[in-house]
Amino acid sequence: MSRLFESGNPSDMLIGLLGKDGTRAENLIRVVTTIARQKPEQQDRLLSMLGRMIALRGESVSLPPGVYEMIETLNIDYERNPIFRRPFEMGERAERRRSALNLLNIARPDAGAENESAVATLPDEGIDRVVAAATHYLTQRTAEARQRLEDAIVPEP
Repeated sequence: MSRLFESGNPSDMLIGLLGKDGTRAENLIRVVTTIARQKPEQQDRLLSMLGRMIALRGESVSLPPGVYEMIETLNIDYERNPIFRRPFEMGERAERRRSALNLLNIARPDAGAENESAVATLPDEGIDRVVAAATHYLTQRTAEARQRLEDAIVPEP
């Protein structure tokens, strides 16, 4: 198996991850270092393959210190890459909720606890409605816009 890691070929190295000692720290570091040396258009594909190989092992694999940071420096398509897609989506949803709460706190400054409760209990689709309604209210400041905001805060049955 060590010959696969010594080959310098990223595809061979990725196959080596399936071996008995394939996910040892030095092997993972070597794989990610090799991926980082590839052309940007190849890096995304190779990182996807890295995720698939780790998943094929069927066991939890933790990246050694510094490896995740190395991966972060690469130009990754987070939405397509299976290693990063879920954390990216979770972070994106959390950021959307923070934005909704900030907008609500500006639009309804005296309703802090109610704003927090609304943002915490609304489903993800409701958060988008709140952001749109709060933005509309903050730019229009009409009774109709205010009512639209209030309606968006109430979860749909």
